[in-house]
Amino acid sequence: MVSLARPPLDIPEPPGYTVRECYNQENVQNITLVEAADSQSLVSYFKRRTNEEGMFYWDVQVDQEGRMTNFFFRDGKSRNDYDCFGDAVIFDTTYRTNKYSLICAPFVGVNHHWHNIVFGCAFLLDDSTASYTWLFRSFLESMGGRSPKSIFTDQDEAIMQAAEQVFPNTQHCFSYWHILKNAQAHLGTINTSQAFQNMFMKCMQGSDTEAEMEESWAAMLNEYKLEDNNWLNDLYKFHNRWCSVFNKETFDGGINSSQWGEVSNNILTGVADESTSLTRFALLLEKVVKTLRTNESEEDFRCSQTAPVRAIKHSTVLKQAAESYTHRIYKLFEAEFLDGCGATSCDESSCGGTLLRFDITMQGRGSKMWTVLLDTSTMEISCDCRKFERMGLLCSHALKAFSLQNVDTIPDKYILKRWTKDARRSMYNLCQEDSTQQECTEAELAYRNRAMQYAYNLVLKSQELEEARKIFWDSLETGEKALEVFFEMRNLRAQSAKDANKRGKKKSSKGPSTKKAKQALASSSAAPELLAQTNGQQFQSAQDAHGNATIGRPVYYQAYPSTPMQPNQIFLNPNTMPVCAPQDLSTYPAILRPNSNFGGAKNI
Repeated sequence: MVSLARPPLDIPEPPGYTVRECYNQENVQNITLVEAADSQSLVSYFKRRTNEEGMFYWDVQVDQEGRMTNFFFRDGKSRNDYDCFGDAVIFDTTYRTNKYSLICAPFVGVNHHWHNIVFGCAFLLDDSTASYTWLFRSFLESMGGRSPKSIFTDQDEAIMQAAEQVFPNTQHCFSYWHILKNAQAHLGTINTSQAFQNMFMKCMQGSDTEAEMEESWAAMLNEYKLEDNNWLNDLYKFHNRWCSVFNKETFDGGINSSQWGEVSNNILTGVADESTSLTRFALLLEKVVKTLRTNESEEDFRCSQTAPVRAIKHSTVLKQAAESYTHRIYKLFEAEFLDGCGATSCDESSCGGTLLRFDITMQGRGSKMWTVLLDTSTMEISCDCRKFERMGLLCSHALKAFSLQNVDTIPDKYILKRWTKDARRSMYNLCQEDSTQQECTEAELAYRNRAMQYAYNLVLKSQELEEARKIFWDSLETGEKALEVFFEMRNLRAQSAKDANKRGKKKSSKGPSTKKAKQALASSSAAPELLAQTNGQQFQSAQDAHGNATIGRPVYYQAYPSTPMQPNQIFLNPNTMPVCAPQDLSTYPAILRPNSNFGGAKNI
């Protein structure tokens, strides 16, 4: 697949037209060449995938003449991936499908192994603001209305305008990889100079203050006589979107680096050729995504079975990190830890109360100094390099400050779950707050969406093995029967309370005093009382009792506690299903009196 570069910004524009208008007009004419059979084949593919997995999402935009122009799709697993790792997203528009020259734009992130993960993909007719706005809205809707914390794109005015409309609370930055790639086309032989590249990278990532960045930028332009370069001048207008000084608080998960582009380039390279149709491209992309997920599963297994080799065997901090992080992330953490051991000077001072300040100078870094603040009462720590805010890993300076205070355990708040081996576990806890959720504000709707995603993830995990499918299916049947018992008890109690209330009103109408009415109501048949039973032996597995160790759904039978149960009481085991104690059925009204088998193992 050939990547078609956009027209240079400084080429002459035809009278009355801009370069973008000419470029988009060419694509509008090209769309007429898209065969109807090919478009229908792609839609049929989307429909088939939707029937195969209910959480598959796809959207199509049509023009005024009813022609399909823009497409977006993602599978159900991508939604789960986004819930876990959708904090930072790169939107890449540098590839095109050759048969119709449509833009192929994947949404890409990184998982807990620092590997690429695909959240969805789009085919776009043009690179207009309207197309990007439609795509971003479709993407946001497919992800339940939750915007990413940050999104990294190419330097494109149409994308900037669309992102401001759809992602107002998301930090929009330019990708370093895109900037470096565009520099090759706009700077010519100057870009091959290693000295120039060092100055350019210092402007992007090596400056600590705005003044230092501006000074470095001016020196670079003057050194290489680039004051009149249109591309650099346009780039500088948006320096707040790519200079690290202005984005110290922007989480990027490490994907906004030149190294990321080398990995991302492998996602779509070689996927299609000049004759590849849209449907064929979607199928090939599906295989690529499957390979990425297989690699993640294999890495998950490796992390669960082996521990990374620690550089310092008896370090409790490294031991904690090795037990928590995946292997790849642990190595990044270990590098920071060892780098912190090389500090040449650490000046400690008190800022009052429990707040300490550390001015740290590192070996090989000249006179450069970093300032770390540590509150010893809360263990809150911050460094002016802001590595934890950007990457989610503690920097060498913060780790050095912890070491000076003999802190041998990293506070849990500084071990970001998205980098741990358990990153995918408990993602759908109903108690967790999601302040970025724009939709699903009602409790029932939020519960339904989370429960469906959780169940879907378990279905995917169990579908390949018959034993796993049986375990999952039996758990559903057990849960269903527990719910039936719960609602039966609930309805019984509600009806008993209602009848008791009617009898109380009837006695009150005959003239007894209020006090006597209350006494009569208390002595009458009351609703069954629900009592929590904490005895772990309240329910016993019939299989265990008979020595049967086969795999399958346990069958529970009634076991009586050592403490006598009173009539009209229903005991509940908090870890299993409710079961009824022996009841004095005569206390119930005839119409509500349960059958003789109620509460036995037969009903469970």
